[in-house]
Amino acid sequence: MLRSRIPILISLDHIRPKDPRLSLGVASIISHLSHNKIEYNAHSYNIAQEVQVYPLARNILDTIWSQYNDSKYDLMFGGFVWNEPFLKTILRELKYYDYPGRIVIAGPQVSYVEKGELEKYYPEGDVFIRGYAEQAVLELAEGKDNILGVHLANTPDKGFHTSTKLSDLSSPFLDGTLEPQHFMRWETTRGCPYSCSFCQHRDPSPSSPANKSWTKIQHSQRDRIQSEIEWFVDNNVHDLAVLDPTFNTLNGNMVLDFLERARFSGKISLQCRPERITEAFLDQVESLSKTTGAEVVLEFGVQTLDPEELLHIERVRNANTYKLAEKVLHKLALVNQRRIKHEVSLIFGLPLQTVESFQQTILKLQETTDGSLVAFPLMLLRGTPLYYQKKKFGLIEGTDIAHPLIDRIQKFIPHVVTSPSMSYIDWNTMANIAVSLQDQTEPKEESGIHA
Repeated sequence: MLRSRIPILISLDHIRPKDPRLSLGVASIISHLSHNKIEYNAHSYNIAQEVQVYPLARNILDTIWSQYNDSKYDLMFGGFVWNEPFLKTILRELKYYDYPGRIVIAGPQVSYVEKGELEKYYPEGDVFIRGYAEQAVLELAEGKDNILGVHLANTPDKGFHTSTKLSDLSSPFLDGTLEPQHFMRWETTRGCPYSCSFCQHRDPSPSSPANKSWTKIQHSQRDRIQSEIEWFVDNNVHDLAVLDPTFNTLNGNMVLDFLERARFSGKISLQCRPERITEAFLDQVESLSKTTGAEVVLEFGVQTLDPEELLHIERVRNANTYKLAEKVLHKLALVNQRRIKHEVSLIFGLPLQTVESFQQTILKLQETTDGSLVAFPLMLLRGTPLYYQKKKFGLIEGTDIAHPLIDRIQKFIPHVVTSPSMSYIDWNTMANIAVSLQDQTEPKEESGIHA
């Protein structure tokens, strides 16, 4: 047995004005600790409005040194692409001055790193958690060893992910961890059956050592889903962003039926895989809207319609990308014919993409649907296949980008700005197109489109 320690959760989140002050991921960890009567403390910081890294990092470090300068604590950080500069600044000082407790790092920036590479990215870390962190945080606090998904620095790295199951967790809504407000984020499933090479929602490849509890799609218990919907209705939550990466691939129809039965009448945004849209799913969407007056928004992450680009981002396995593009347009036409509100997102800066192919995708979509259309620059997220293939495809990243689009999305994040098929001038042309598209619709602030 390892020594039990007190977890101190320090979250560096990108919180938009209408978001809850506590992210759903952190709230789920807190709920699990509270349910198991584990002592903890938590501090949440918002980096969204920060223009410089050091002032906020200094504030966090001062809190750590004044309140948690003791070996009995585990400082726990979540690594995300948007907080990397802040996290690295904090970690460097903690390591330099020999922080006496343990430094624990989790989050997507850790979860998708290949076996044996974690210490290269975070030499300051003592403990790393791959995968959903609730159960691992609990077991670390209890002093257990050989925890699935936990890697101790400078020991053999098995590359496994955690065994946390969504169906085993308590609800941060129902237990009071999250307070009700007009807008909230919600999940009914975790995981994605697809393997797009740019996305951190993808599960590890079959050749990875990941355990089965990580690779399969997890779903919340039916009773919990129903109870949470009733909680939303009873507490006047009128705007829900569902975080399920592909809502319509597992239990979407069932959840929509539960929402209708509970008379949910607010707005709900659902990330959907366009080629998996069915008439039955659209019937259920229409039934919810007509019965309760709910505003259902379907979010489609199309990314591109160019067959060669689709192939290089692994949009489908063992399928014809020409037929996939045709099917996507056909399904979007069905949604449009029913006048169901929907939004389509694209990515620019993809391998082989040109200004012309980007414009062709936009033209095809505008000819097919009246839905909102937005576009975002490609980010190479750590651990994704495209991240490791950037040299192969000649993808060059930049952070010092003088363009209004970057101000609208996220500072501090590297974006692909040049490639063999795209000059920096081309990138700016596509960014200008993206700005013009966003000017025609509301700012995208709900769940972020991944499907």
